[in-house]
Amino acid sequence: MSGTKWDDQITQHKFAYGKKPNEFVREKSDVFPERAHITCFAEGEGRNAIFLAKRGYTVTTYDYSKVG
Repeated sequence: MSGTKWDDQITQHKFAYGKKPNEFVREKSDVFPERAHITCFAEGEGRNAIFLAKRGYTVTTYDYSKVG
């Protein structure tokens, strides 16, 4: 599968999955130690990474889409 599908989705829809973090990420974010380094895969628009960064974590993201 090419990244074109995801590029198109992110370009055409502002916040396709909303701005709030994924429920699982929100519920489990306290299991990480303070100032942990966290990697988020398939992050798209970054809603989970932003949430985690605001909680004081260092976040690295990856996405198949170049737009994401």
